[in-house]
Amino acid sequence: MSGRPSRTDLVDTLLHPRSIAVLGASDNPRKLSGRPIDYLKRFGYAGRILPVNSRRATVQGLPAHPTLDAVDGDIDLAMVMLDAAHAADGIRACGRRGIKVAIVAAAGYAETGEQGALLQGELKAAAEESGVRVLGPNCLGLISVHDRAVPTFTSALDENIELRPGPVAFVSQSGAFGSFIFSEARHYGIGLAHYVNTGNEVDISVSELLGAFAATDESKVLLAYLEGVSDGPGLLDAARAAHAADKPVIAVKVGRSAAGARAAQSHTASLAGEDRVFDGAARQFGLTRVSGVEPMLDAAQIFATGRRTKGRRLTTLSLSGGAGVLMADEAATHGIAVDTWDEEWQRRMAGVIPRSARPATPST
Repeated sequence: MSGRPSRTDLVDTLLHPRSIAVLGASDNPRKLSGRPIDYLKRFGYAGRILPVNSRRATVQGLPAHPTLDAVDGDIDLAMVMLDAAHAADGIRACGRRGIKVAIVAAAGYAETGEQGALLQGELKAAAEESGVRVLGPNCLGLISVHDRAVPTFTSALDENIELRPGPVAFVSQSGAFGSFIFSEARHYGIGLAHYVNTGNEVDISVSELLGAFAATDESKVLLAYLEGVSDGPGLLDAARAAHAADKPVIAVKVGRSAAGARAAQSHTASLAGEDRVFDGAARQFGLTRVSGVEPMLDAAQIFATGRRTKGRRLTTLSLSGGAGVLMADEAATHGIAVDTWDEEWQRRMAGVIPRSARPATPST
């Protein structure tokens, strides 16, 4: 049985594993249980890839192991691709083998109702008894770009894409929505350091990962998609740590409405909570809350430059007079001043903009 790793060890093992075992690995790269092996090979993961399958001698061209105990050497990370009824046994096997961290992919837990909640309770107990830190369940895994560690089955990697490292770390409770944001970030030209899906958060939470990202060198901007907050004090601690490290935290928090809160509960079993409380905490502790995908990615692009504003004055430049007015109105809504340029700046700008434009603010 392994001792529970510290936060530093947790993140190092989760994001920079030297070996990854996949329990229930399939020889078919198109199956969900076969995709992690396929992705690890295809994207050039340099560590040991260890398929565990009791029925095959090889999996996708790699030697297969009948059990975890049959694997020689240390195993840093396990991806448990077993169904909900057997995943707890998989976690216990990880604990006996000394594996510190495991990803549980299966759905069918608390998000499905009372019977699923009982299974989730069993999984949580197995994690606590074995000392294994668990990401998930109801979780598609993670993408750590720097090390090409991609223990995941997300369809976002089905395309012939290039993993381009960058300063942005992203953690999401929703796998499908998070994968969409991951794909959109690439289209925006935003380089990601890490993308992690937490699912039902039986153990490892968004809050814990944000706090850990705040302490890593490769993460400069932190993104979060939240359906609920399982660890409120941890989230505030993470916000403080990120603020002290000058790392902006940009969050999409859904569940504003009663219908949205019910949808979140049935999706990842997250409790949406009182939205006004989250809003107030976000303002007080420096979380930048945005309304959706485009504002999140726009903010990520701006913050990823490393530049910071020093005041509340704004200059706008627009091809459309109407758009300029719209920008000025939006700025005023947020208490940002859009002042007229002084005569010297109007003269200088007149020399570089088209003659039909007006060197005033908003400039058109």
